Amino acid sequence: MTVAALRAGRAGWRPQEHDLGRSERKTRLTVTIDPHLAAYAEQLVEAGKAPSVSAVVNDALEADRLRDQKARRLWKEAAEHADPEKVARMRAHVDAQLAALPASHRYR
Repeated sequence: MTVAALRAGRAGWRPQEHDLGRSERKTRLTVTIDPHLAAYAEQLVEAGKAPSVSAVVNDALEADRLRDQKARRLWKEAAEHADPEKVARMRAHVDAQLAALPASHRYR
């Protein structure tokens, strides 16, 4: 069965929006994954929930990228509203605790 046929028959399948910043060409990678994850990806394909195992991996990585991007945006927004004096007091407190640690326990 072709990818187009799979896509046409999959209930709820929607193509991802095209990101103009991404290349039209795919990059071939060779990866190893845990057997249970490979089996899960193959089950998704067999059930018609994904057009290919590559699409499952691609979608998972894209979801992680979007989650990370959102987290960074939220951190930046929170930082914009932070009280600089409170942040300075908190940093000074952490620095004092760090200075009290034996040198072998410091991670700076």
